[in-house]
Parts: sequence; C-alpha cells; structure tokens
Amino acid sequence: SSDVCSSDLIVSQSRYAVMALYAARDALAAAQISATDLDGVIIACTNFQRPYPSIGVEVQHALGMTEGFGIDPK
Repeated sequence: SSDVCSSDLIVSQSRYAVMALYAARDALAAAQISATDLDGVIIACTNFQRPYPSIGVEVQHALGMTEGFGIDPK
C-alpha cells in the first residue's frame, strides 16, 4: 500500500493490517484519544492473510502502542 507512511512499514505487507490501521486511526480521532490510551488491539477476521505474525501485533506496533496487547483470536 503506497499511501501507508514509512513508520508503518511493518504493515505494508498485510492488507488486513492496513485496513485495520486506518479504521483504528479514524476511531481514535473520533473518540479524541490516542493509541497510548488503549489497553489492546483485537483483530477479528473470517480469513487471515497468514497465521503469523499476528495482525493485531502489527496494528499495535503501527499505532505506536508500547504497552498492552495485540491478538487475533482464531
């Protein structure tokens, strides 16, 4: 995805992570909070692009979260 900024390179290989990242950023802006206010990222998809690494962890990293968790319950 060419419109993902360079700090998001980890998610550039996963279209699901890119979609989740944009949705998360929109939700954070609407709620007027930052990613550091989150306790975790839970990704729910019917199909995953790959089993590992977790898309939740990719999104967690791309959002700049340094604490909490990222998970894809399967």
